[in-house]
Amino acid sequence: MKTKWVLFSIISISVFVVFAFSYNWQQNRLQQQPVAEIEEKLTPIWYGTYKEREEASILIDEKLLNRRPTFYQGQMPLKFKVAKGENHPLSYSFGDFQNFFIYHSAPELNYGIAEGAYTIDKSGRLVAEARLQPLIFVGNRQLIGIIIEEFHYGLDGELIFKCESRIDYPFGFKRTETNVVGKKERDYYFLWPVKNS
Repeated sequence: MKTKWVLFSIISISVFVVFAFSYNWQQNRLQQQPVAEIEEKLTPIWYGTYKEREEASILIDEKLLNRRPTFYQGQMPLKFKVAKGENHPLSYSFGDFQNFFIYHSAPELNYGIAEGAYTIDKSGRLVAEARLQPLIFVGNRQLIGIIIEEFHYGLDGELIFKCESRIDYPFGFKRTETNVVGKKERDYYFLWPVKNS
């Protein structure tokens, strides 16, 4: 009887040790996975298709903002260059990075809001992309907000950060981030094009 009890104890402890090791290994594996392996997404979204827009601007204008966007951490006033198309911005240049904006339909039909963006740094490396989610209305179709889905990439091109950002209307300032996954190195979409921006 004593032998059976010792054997049962050894088997129970062995099963527990194997289970605990397996659980810890699985947890470590999940924590070490890059975001790209968690999120099945074809990348890039816009970059290859719309790269020609970088040379397609019609007018370059310098802008100065005295009101600080919520997610902007740099010096004030905020100075940047805007490359404009017919009636909407094609890009914002902030010196060390540039956001290029995508419009599939006439901007007037979509409140002048960009439907997507991709961002390159000074070296020409793709560092982030974003796409517009359904617009937020209240009451009698009054637009009160915009949600964009952001994707940020590391040096190797792997997805390192994603979130959903709420942009206010009509200022175009990012106000909040939700559904955050990964670690953000910096913010690129603190200012989003809206009508008359």
